[in-house]
Amino acid sequence: MSIPVIIPTDPTLPTVTVPTSIGDIILCLDFEALAEAEAALIKSGHEDVNLLQSLSMNFPVFRVRMFFAIAARRFQPELNYDEACKLVSLQNIGIIADGILAVWQASTPPVVEGDEAVKNPSVPSDDSAASNAGSGSSPQPEAVSASGGTNFAG
Repeated sequence: MSIPVIIPTDPTLPTVTVPTSIGDIILCLDFEALAEAEAALIKSGHEDVNLLQSLSMNFPVFRVRMFFAIAARRFQPELNYDEACKLVSLQNIGIIADGILAVWQASTPPVVEGDEAVKNPSVPSDDSAASNAGSGSSPQPEAVSASGGTNFAG
């Protein structure tokens, strides 16, 4: 199975590339991606949706799969939710979880208190993601870079 990829063109969007059974997938998880995913979930009948809050909680397998599907949509719009979830496996869940958190952190501005920038408290630490996703022995995702485009059609 080959999924068409939209080539990133917006240098302000952070991306990370993660390996899957069908090849590398480019992830981009930003506020716009969360908003589009929430709107699609509400439209399909889910009423109490708060994806931003879900990012600040533990990162069990179902959340890694969910956020992988959301983050993959920007550059692989042909990849549907169920197909995306099936690409998360025991072999790559650690690197995918690390990639999701890295790209989210890169897209989130620091919280500013007085003159000092402080790490955003809504983003889980790398340690909590690693312990919850089992990423201790996984390779690191490619460095976060920049990229663009969006479609969260169901």
